[in-house]
Amino acid sequence: MQLGFIGAGKVGTALGIYLQKKGFHISGYYSRTKDSCIEAAARTKSNYYNNLKQLAAASNIIFITTSDDQVESVVKQLHDDCCLSFGQLIVHTSGALSSTILSPLKAFGCLTYSMHPLQAFADVDKSVSDLSNTYFCIEGDNENISILEGILTACNNPYFIARPEQKILYHASACMLSNYLVTLIHNSLILMEGIQPDNLTAFKAMLPLVNSTIQNVLELGTKDALTGPIARGDIATVKKQLDAISSFSQDQLALYTCMAKETLKLAKLSNLKDNSSADKLKVLIESYF
Repeated sequence: MQLGFIGAGKVGTALGIYLQKKGFHISGYYSRTKDSCIEAAARTKSNYYNNLKQLAAASNIIFITTSDDQVESVVKQLHDDCCLSFGQLIVHTSGALSSTILSPLKAFGCLTYSMHPLQAFADVDKSVSDLSNTYFCIEGDNENISILEGILTACNNPYFIARPEQKILYHASACMLSNYLVTLIHNSLILMEGIQPDNLTAFKAMLPLVNSTIQNVLELGTKDALTGPIARGDIATVKKQLDAISSFSQDQLALYTCMAKETLKLAKLSNLKDNSSADKLKVLIESYF
């Protein structure tokens, strides 16, 4: 089985290295940027191709690992070049797009899928290491989806299967967790500036809290992992926090109140059984909107 890659950025390079290390044969790479294509090919002991026809001829499975906004143009070029064969698997790795964007390629008898690794790709080498613990989301044609399942099983990667219409909510969920967590950490560090102006030191101080919170969610679930003044119904402390943040920054206040409102909903599902305290907290939080 020969695996080819269109796109030699961080995702394509890391995934190719990972699969090559797991024993799969990489046919090679095609990319608009020749230097990255040559580097990815060298790191996977494969070839770099000057055009899509060469890559398509050498590959049983073609992974499209470009940015989301380039996938459609790649599909058009593959279609216009008429370089595909019956039974080839065409797989893109976008989290937001479904396999339906590959539908024009069915005219050649190709089977189409998306296979998204649920992780961030900030650095190639770290991403290769992280892939060993990564879940994948697969969706697409029922026929021969077992081939992709077999690849992931051979790599010992867990996976789940989605329907095309579910992909965008799946991606929104991943963005909320990964991207917005970074935003939340950034804003918490802004509130720490008055105490510790060095962001790196402040983050190192708070990192055990971040890690223990994530571990608690893993072991207890979100409802039972929730702690803090809202979970305790501590109205006085929440008010002091709101007043302090209000004096510090209206932008920070807007974020805090938005998160506090959602945290209160979670608290009511968890330890906060006192309806009176919950109602008072709701009124208090909304008064600062």
